[in-house]
Amino acid sequence: MIVSEEIAEILLGLESAAILKVFAVYLELQKALEKGIVLFMDELNAFPPC
Repeated sequence: MIVSEEIAEILLGLESAAILKVFAVYLELQKALEKGIVLFMDELNAFPPC
């Protein structure tokens, strides 16, 4: 676990298409985790390529 208040830069051009899709749904994922609710994610391949 990294404990830091600094901002890290992520070079998205180096990430796979699957990781880019996860970043695309990150805000909804974060809300679900904070509220302790279940979030179903299926068929990420249905998302358009990033």
